[in-house]
Amino acid sequence: MWHLKKVTAIFEDGREESADLILGCDGIHSAVRTKYVEPSRVPIYTNVAVAYSVIDGNGLSLPPHFHQTAMNSGRFGSLLTSYVDPDHSKIYLGAVMSMPEEKDKHGWRMPPQGESTGLAIEDGVLLARILSSHSGSEEVDIERAFRMYEKTRRPRIDRSYKEAVMRWESVKDKGWFLQKLIEWLMWVILWWKMSDFEKIVIFPTPGFEVWERTGWFTVRTSCEGSNPFYPLKKTLTSFLSLIRESKQTCVSETSTQFKMHLIKALFLAALTPLSLASALPRTTTTPTIRQIYTFGPNTFIENIAVRSNSQLLLTSLSVPTLFTLNPLLPTPNASIIHTFPTNTSLSGITEISPDNFVVVTGIWDLATARATLGSLSIWTVDFSSSPNSNSESPVVKNVANVTQSTILNGIVSIPSTPLVLAADSAIGAVWVINTLTGTSSTSFSSPLFQPGNASTLGQNLGINGLKIHSSYLYFTNSAQGIFGRVKINRGGEKVGEIEVLANVSVATSGLYVDDFAIREGSEEGTAWIATHPSQVVKVSLKDGTQEVIANASLLLNPTSAAFGRGSAGQEKTLYVTNGGEFSGSGLVNEGVVAIDTT
Repeated sequence: MWHLKKVTAIFEDGREESADLILGCDGIHSAVRTKYVEPSRVPIYTNVAVAYSVIDGNGLSLPPHFHQTAMNSGRFGSLLTSYVDPDHSKIYLGAVMSMPEEKDKHGWRMPPQGESTGLAIEDGVLLARILSSHSGSEEVDIERAFRMYEKTRRPRIDRSYKEAVMRWESVKDKGWFLQKLIEWLMWVILWWKMSDFEKIVIFPTPGFEVWERTGWFTVRTSCEGSNPFYPLKKTLTSFLSLIRESKQTCVSETSTQFKMHLIKALFLAALTPLSLASALPRTTTTPTIRQIYTFGPNTFIENIAVRSNSQLLLTSLSVPTLFTLNPLLPTPNASIIHTFPTNTSLSGITEISPDNFVVVTGIWDLATARATLGSLSIWTVDFSSSPNSNSESPVVKNVANVTQSTILNGIVSIPSTPLVLAADSAIGAVWVINTLTGTSSTSFSSPLFQPGNASTLGQNLGINGLKIHSSYLYFTNSAQGIFGRVKINRGGEKVGEIEVLANVSVATSGLYVDDFAIREGSEEGTAWIATHPSQVVKVSLKDGTQEVIANASLLLNPTSAAFGRGSAGQEKTLYVTNGGEFSGSGLVNEGVVAIDTT
């Protein structure tokens, strides 16, 4: 029994259909998907085209000069040719997993190297498995089932996305020197990153688990020229991943089945050369930090957001101005997007829909870190009419006034809703604000959100930064020096206990945490926390382990952080805002730095 309200779909021709669930299989240009499913993710134009063709060798004037795959690479394109002998049959080194017979017109391929149909079929089968695993129970918690699906499926989708972006970036013009280097080392590149058709493939992923529960590995070769030991350098990592996924899989496994998985993994791990196994542990190196831009005196930079076109949006507590900065330029210059004349400061900023941002304004006193009661307002800054330009004339609109708070610090939007959550650092509470109706109220509070009793900056700030990741609201508390999380629903209400993931710093020691960014794309994720006076602390969302990045000359009272957007390289770049340092003339050295997290 599902205990759900019926969902009704109204079609363009007037037909109506009702069901317990509606599953949509639509494409990249779907208006429904871009509005309701991760609206912040926008398509990226690659400027690259791919064309396929088949040529009958009997019509060639000369016999083919190649009998294996060959790559002719150039700065502005590449030609990949592969000779197919009709008498040549595929040779399987081993097969321990059945392959599905379903295929699209392009054949069954592993996305993103093939077509998205493969991922769609996997999506459907995995969801069916999860729902059927609950079918015997009297009452099904549909939200729990979908959370389980999201947790199982999301890491694989993120990996496929990043691989697709990496492949597009790899074929763009790299310049004359790098192109020559690629030509000289092409044999190494082909060995390291061969096509799926010409390498041994090990798939220890949840996506293929749904096809054969008693065998997750496919080991095959389909070409004479393949290197049969290509993936074994990754087998130990795959083995560890397999063990983790076996324990966490949404489909229950018997002890015998788990032992079968374990035996297969151990067999493959035993084939790994010792030299490769010994190279698995890695040491942490200090990342490269570079200055992007330095503002003039007394421009305390408070928070940051990144547009889909890679441009940065910056708020300031000392001036009522929203700035923009293009970090891709050799010498970026900050320009003014909008000034809010009846205010003195801007604090939090977040994207609520594609290229539409919410910002908090108010009349602030920097000495007390409080705003005048009744002065805090919520505004939208909408660039959606010009997503690919450095527009200096977005649509700016006042959507709410929060008159009962003296500080709204970090803010975050709840995906696919008009709701924004805001951290009240003074009373230790989370506000929920509806940007459509203008209503606002405190959603929940906790002693873990409370500030200290002292008036010293940092000690009088409680809950500070906010981010949402996998149905959890993550937060920092400056005074208590903690990083934690709490599960919430789509209405911004607390539905679980508050957890402390890490004790990062204590404000009384002179160190205190501010806002932060969350690195997506991995199963657990990592948080990168701006920490005063000169640190960024990297915290694992899985176990709370910490890594400190310190630079006293470039990290000057860092206030917030955000990862770049628009390309694979930008997604690995962490932009950190500096509040600056006090001198005889006031604040100096406020600005933005970039940290290479590759």
